[in-house]
Amino acid sequence: MLNILHCLREFHRKYHLCEGDDEFFSDSVTTDSMVEDAKNLIALGLDEVYWVECGVYYEVSQWKSLGENVRLVLKKECLERLSVNLYSSWSEFISYKPNLNRIPDNFYVLEDDSFYPSSPLSKKVDNYIKMVSFISLLVSSSDYSEYVGVGVIGKVVFLNRYKLELPVVVGGSDIEFGLDGVSIIDSMLSDGSHKEQKESILKEALCGLLINVTPDERFSYLMKNFGEFSKRFNENYQLFVSEFSFDKVRVEYEESKREYFTKLNEVFSNIQMKMLGVPVALAVSGVNISKIVDGATFWANTFLLISVVVYGVMMVYLLESQKHTLDSIKSEYDSQMFRMKNQYFDQYESISSLYRDLDERYGYQKKCIVGFYVILSVLFIVVSLFFIWSLPWKFMLLGY
Repeated sequence: MLNILHCLREFHRKYHLCEGDDEFFSDSVTTDSMVEDAKNLIALGLDEVYWVECGVYYEVSQWKSLGENVRLVLKKECLERLSVNLYSSWSEFISYKPNLNRIPDNFYVLEDDSFYPSSPLSKKVDNYIKMVSFISLLVSSSDYSEYVGVGVIGKVVFLNRYKLELPVVVGGSDIEFGLDGVSIIDSMLSDGSHKEQKESILKEALCGLLINVTPDERFSYLMKNFGEFSKRFNENYQLFVSEFSFDKVRVEYEESKREYFTKLNEVFSNIQMKMLGVPVALAVSGVNISKIVDGATFWANTFLLISVVVYGVMMVYLLESQKHTLDSIKSEYDSQMFRMKNQYFDQYESISSLYRDLDERYGYQKKCIVGFYVILSVLFIVVSLFFIWSLPWKFMLLGY
């Protein structure tokens, strides 16, 4: 069939074919070349090619006169029988509804010399192929479709917040509009990931663009504003992907929060276990420090005081070490939260409570360390007072 279409294309370029009710015709002055071209068409299988003069049909081989105005006729019935898809205009091509559901193996549109298959594709042929692909995408993504014949789509229906009916009413002028980005949308929807969410985003974009447009004008409006539709779909999908990624990050940060809480609690537990020795030390001091009556009791009390001082100094080092550990943990989660704020600024507020909880726990632990310093100071003061009380003040002051 391609050979016939190629010949018809060359014939049209030379003699300009027009469309009648049941035929294509060319009004020309007969020449040897025209007769030869007509015979070539017949040789390819178009057996209903005639010369017409004054309403009388003549076989091509019967015409002998040259240089006369005559009409050459090609019967549509013969073209259809041979599956030769010849159309006078894109409006006629689009009005044949099966062409909206699948791309014919071949076709030729006289109006702008559009030929398929060819390389490269003309702009309108390329637009048409993308439109068929987009219609197929709409059908597969719709909640249900209505057909007006076998394989002939009438309208697609989307159920979202609103019920959107989209009749597939296409005009020849709709081929003028390019569908840039339709292949990207198709590949995104064909990808198995987030399929339901993508279809929901598609419906939302369609509803937002078409809900206030008259139903029969919706498809044409969509073709004219496909760039806006594509932009809405892509932006909404990127927003969904961002939120989806953020949800994963939020789960990770919640796990990190638990880890940081564990670390902060371990700092407190370590100090708490060590500080249990403070009341023990105080009790031992109270029991063992006695009134100094001779050198032995003096040195016993002195060694006890030194032990308490050494114990206190060691506790101070421990508290300082734990304070640095706390500061290191805070620095670590501060850095993590800062990175999150820069990366997910819009969603940061929804997770900032994690930061506040950690800060509150950090502040509480710092207060505990200050409290432990106070307890150590009290221990040192009390033991010192015990030691001072045990001294032989009477002998020291009065000499007896």
